[in-house]
Amino acid sequence: MLRLRRRQPPSHDAGDFLADVSLFAQLPASARADLARGARWVYLPAGSYLFREGDPADDLAVVWSGRLEVLRQIDPKGHEQEVVGTFARGATVGELSLLTSEPRSASVRALRDTELLVVNAAVFERVMLREPGLGLAVARALAQRLRHGYGSLKHPDTPHTIAIIPFDPGLPIQRFLDRFIQTVAQYGGVVVAEEADDNGMPDGRPTGITHGDSAERREQRWAARLDRLEDDFSFVLLVSRHPTVDLAWTRFCLRSADRVLFMLRAGAPPAAVAKDDRALGRDLVFVSSALKTEQIAPARRHLQPRALHHLPDDGGFDAAVDRIARRMTKHAIGLVFSGGGARGLAHIGVIERLQDAGIEIDRAGGCSAGAMAAAMVAAGWSADEILEICRRELVDHKPFSDFTVPREGLIKGKRVSGMLERIFGDVCIEELARPLFVVSADLASGELTVHREGLLRDAVLASMSIPGLMPPVRLDGRLLVDGGLLDNFPVDVMRELDEGPVIGIDVMRQFPLAEAERGPASKGLKDAIGPGIISTLARAMVLGGRSRAEQNRADADLLITPDVHNIGLFDFDRIDDATEAGRRAADEALACGLPWE
Repeated sequence: MLRLRRRQPPSHDAGDFLADVSLFAQLPASARADLARGARWVYLPAGSYLFREGDPADDLAVVWSGRLEVLRQIDPKGHEQEVVGTFARGATVGELSLLTSEPRSASVRALRDTELLVVNAAVFERVMLREPGLGLAVARALAQRLRHGYGSLKHPDTPHTIAIIPFDPGLPIQRFLDRFIQTVAQYGGVVVAEEADDNGMPDGRPTGITHGDSAERREQRWAARLDRLEDDFSFVLLVSRHPTVDLAWTRFCLRSADRVLFMLRAGAPPAAVAKDDRALGRDLVFVSSALKTEQIAPARRHLQPRALHHLPDDGGFDAAVDRIARRMTKHAIGLVFSGGGARGLAHIGVIERLQDAGIEIDRAGGCSAGAMAAAMVAAGWSADEILEICRRELVDHKPFSDFTVPREGLIKGKRVSGMLERIFGDVCIEELARPLFVVSADLASGELTVHREGLLRDAVLASMSIPGLMPPVRLDGRLLVDGGLLDNFPVDVMRELDEGPVIGIDVMRQFPLAEAERGPASKGLKDAIGPGIISTLARAMVLGGRSRAEQNRADADLLITPDVHNIGLFDFDRIDDATEAGRRAADEALACGLPWE
């Protein structure tokens, strides 16, 4: 056990506290009193280790307040660790090593400021020899651990404590909080905690803080108070309205929250505040009516946030706050579109039905044709607008018809590039109303590239560039082609942020050749570069990722598969048939209800 900072015992009696701990609940009061007399109270600041993997087993600890995380080494040198579980109030830590006399099998670190009751190993062993019930309880805990591993200790994954840290004068923080609370309250009880509330608990009991309290003592009281709030409410919002003035409170919020929202208009939070953030769960909310990349860049470089949010301070404010709240509490619906050429036009019909049903789409992603559909959803366009754009650009302008003598591809790709420029202009992905990702494949590294920032039209072009048909896209030192080569239906990419349920629309599940794809049987040059070759290239590209696509289909919370098997991959003139197929598939899927409701 590492040397820990001692603290004065809380008013709560140690023996009474042990009576509420499952490991000791069945012991006689005299045995718990013996354990309490041989224990000491310690305070473990966030980020500090209780012990490390391989340390000798010399004590056990009981969590009074705060939270600990269990880490296992994943490389022989111990440079990398993975979190395998968490301990919250009332959990016992280290008793199994005492029983087996083996070195610690994992490291334990304070996830937030934590108070512990630490029991000496000799005292524990003496009581266990006298009280068979304690040995039996430890044996049961060991059996459960062997059966379920540390995963059985995991704290619920949904963020319960969210810190909201506004920067820049004039931010609409109260308006944001009022709407945020209203939305979060749909999923459970919510309470706001600010430093100004520190002189009293929600039930009116004084905390006893005086002007002479030390900074450490005050933070200990904040930690204990947070623990009680988390017991009583599903969501706790830690708010620091003046982060650079109330620096101690701000840093406590950063250390204690499951997720942190930095609110600003541009630039980056002051280093004095941001440096204490433990690099996990940071989100950036940019308040701006017309968000531009240059506003975002400094904060992204400085903080490397988990996610970005756009909050317009004029029209659409409430809808944007609702979207942020759903993303933060893992209730945000994501829409993932597969690639599939002209079959992807069925996505339009699905979008129409989802919008008609009033289903709020909070984030979007896709591959190839699905990348284009996802980008238009993320831009906030209606299904009617998307249909009109696709009819004009894909049917009337025929962007895939600028054939050339093959060098890098059968077509020049300039018409496709021009189409995307007309549709998306100079908009960057991070400027969109909703978060978006599209995927491409890097020919040089053989790895999947996930585009979450940069010029939107470039990312969609890379995702649509079928190798052999179109030239690769050179972007940021990479050589990029259609993402369908590696992940044609990227539900797994959407899952990575873990922000809520995922609806997947897959237009390539049915794989038979449409009649138009077979091509004529004559021998001329025109036939040689006709739909038969193009279809072959497109199909060969997605074959390698079929097993991944099958897994992604299983991972979607709601899977919609339009029947478009009779539509050729480049039959864009069948836009009405494809759209109608999307409508029918969506109607059938929605008739069964949303599985997460």
